[in-house]
Amino acid sequence: MNTLYAKKTIGIWGFGIVGRAALPYFSGQGADKIIILDKKNPNLADLHLIEHYQAQWILQENTVQTELFLKTCDIILPSPGIDTHLFSHHSDRFISEADIFRSEFNATIIAITGSLGKTTTAALLTSLLTHHISKTPVCLGGNIGTGMLELLGIGAPASHAVLELSSFQLEYTRAFSPELAIITNLYPNHLDRHGSMEAYALAKSNIFAQQKPDQQLILPIDLVKNKAVKIDEHKGKLNIVSLKKPEVDVQREMNYATYFYLENNSIKKKCTNQKVENIVNIKELPDITFPQNWLTITAALTCLNISLDIPWIQDQKEKLLRPPQIDPIKVVTQRHRLEKRTISGIDFYNDSKSTVMEATLAALEKLQGKPTILLLGGISKGVNRSGMIKLLEKKAELVVCFGAEANNLHQLCRENNILSYATTTLTEATALAIKHARTGWQILLSPGGASFDLFTNHQERGDVFFKLIETQ
Repeated sequence: MNTLYAKKTIGIWGFGIVGRAALPYFSGQGADKIIILDKKNPNLADLHLIEHYQAQWILQENTVQTELFLKTCDIILPSPGIDTHLFSHHSDRFISEADIFRSEFNATIIAITGSLGKTTTAALLTSLLTHHISKTPVCLGGNIGTGMLELLGIGAPASHAVLELSSFQLEYTRAFSPELAIITNLYPNHLDRHGSMEAYALAKSNIFAQQKPDQQLILPIDLVKNKAVKIDEHKGKLNIVSLKKPEVDVQREMNYATYFYLENNSIKKKCTNQKVENIVNIKELPDITFPQNWLTITAALTCLNISLDIPWIQDQKEKLLRPPQIDPIKVVTQRHRLEKRTISGIDFYNDSKSTVMEATLAALEKLQGKPTILLLGGISKGVNRSGMIKLLEKKAELVVCFGAEANNLHQLCRENNILSYATTTLTEATALAIKHARTGWQILLSPGGASFDLFTNHQERGDVFFKLIETQ
């Protein structure tokens, strides 16, 4: 039992994945009282939990109720989706789910964040670690669907926890220190919440800010060179990944432990004052993700002293993005990321997971070779998409914009001489795309924005898209 929470009034702000896992956790720590604050009324399942753990529910209808909740509670766990900036005067009582997990989990933590690629990297690493470490569970959670506090109750002690973490989950961490921290990349995202790219990068940097000398960090070369993240005070071992061979003077500029890079289809590594070593030929790895992700995964396994088992990877390529289910871990699949259907000679790609324009451009690049109609939409989350719209020219035959920002996106396309239409719904956009497509063409749903203008999440958006094409 953690005495920090004993005989205290604990607040749980938001009752989603994090809140539901936090309720039994705090109850088991001897909390005197647990109060839940949420904008919706509890459903039947919620009511059973509240009654079982003797918690109190407050409906968040106005700031008066919120302030009363904040003043009443000794310790408060805000869910990641809660924007607490307006209540910073209570921040000394806010605690982080990641900090709690670190204090309770005594084995290896691999934490992954970034704007793109973190879900794929987390899923592949979990599958590969499970293959190599078969005697003890490897658990997967965080932003990927299972709350970190839920992972603490998986039963048999886990040897590794792979955590996919968002900037929201990292924003208020004070003591989180994973054995291996990974940032896949950083592109403008969630600026409506963070306010600036600098604040967004700072939140992401909390993944390594408290690391100790024996812990490791993997960063892309551009984040180090451009000083997008501050590593001057980082105490762990820095490992760099790059799609290019290191420059001659890079070793003098950066105090890195190992430099991993891609050259002539080979992933190589160079340690300080040592010769270059070939690790694996990228062509031996299945084409189920981008080379950048394989590079990061290879670096991560090397840092963990685990080698790639190429025959097993080739044999299991259809299952690699579906990590084994470890109760209560939910199976993670790589749905909604360039998921393909072919109907009447047209290839349809569901890339609904694309919530930033960089993901849309990566999808278009991967699909080059056939004429493509792009479905673009969603909410920009405070990001100016105009600069990225310019790059769509010659990559798509037609852009069909949909949703709350469709007219703005359509205007940006017109300003850049890109053929486009504006529609209100995904239903209209899909029908229009099918009308213009010819046999052998591709229709790509890769919105480059969040789904909340029309859908609950990107999963619903992708599912609706596939239902629409099946009924045409």
